[in-house]
Amino acid sequence: MSSEITEGEIKLIRECLRAAYLGPFFPDKEMEFLSLRSRDYLKNTDEQITELDLKNVDHAFFVSTIMANLLYYPYGTLNEEERWSEYISAGKTELRFLFGRLLKYFDENDIKLSTPPNVFDKHDG
Repeated sequence: MSSEITEGEIKLIRECLRAAYLGPFFPDKEMEFLSLRSRDYLKNTDEQITELDLKNVDHAFFVSTIMANLLYYPYGTLNEEERWSEYISAGKTELRFLFGRLLKYFDENDIKLSTPPNVFDKHDG
């Protein structure tokens, strides 16, 4: 059984990427640590990617890292939960389901996420 990702799911994934760099979910001082890139780099990358290619290990790594942190990063008592729907059209339950499907898709397509690709290349100064 194939785990092909639908256009609607790709739209949701892009919402997650945008939420990571536009939203209040990650403190600036932790953004690069959590995503392995700066907020500006993520924004520029998102704007340059006209078609998200989940078989591209760079895209797959960033998508999985951002989604994992959106779902499991300890938000504390800030108002991030209340602002979730401003950035992401699905709730956390639906996003967890999609994240599981993505991991299955990566596995079925032999996409290895254990080592971040080009993570130490500094493209964003």
